[in-house]
Amino acid sequence: AEPFGLARRVDEAMEATVTSLSQSGLDAGAAIGTAWMCCYRRNPNYDEAYRHLVLAVEAALLPITIPRDSVGTLGKAINHIKATKEKWSVGGLDNGGTVLIEALDTIWKNQERHAQPDGSIRGVTAAETEPALYTAVTIVSWRNANLITKTA
Repeated sequence: AEPFGLARRVDEAMEATVTSLSQSGLDAGAAIGTAWMCCYRRNPNYDEAYRHLVLAVEAALLPITIPRDSVGTLGKAINHIKATKEKWSVGGLDNGGTVLIEALDTIWKNQERHAQPDGSIRGVTAAETEPALYTAVTIVSWRNANLITKTA
């Protein structure tokens, strides 16, 4: 916790992007706004922030990756993109969906979602949450701008 009167500084451009997304009326934007608030409020809750950033990415990607899957998850969406990677692009700038896959793997592979071998449950840290949150904001922004595309 910060001493009274001090605030933690965050990137203003990223914060403006989050504000714009959260006011977009889209579920993905609302979830990103919640994740940001959970991460950067006076008493951060990194577990909740991570949960909401994953929900935001799911809300952004499930409709374009596995729309017929009634129990879609981020893991299933990632597997679908990897299985059809030659068809995916971000803004036409990458080959084989590489940029998208790497961004998604950053979020998926770094989240602590399993109990430890001794049965203990470790909370998510700021060091794990913040890069994942920035990555999620980027992914949701790409989707919001229709930059994530799949060829037939």
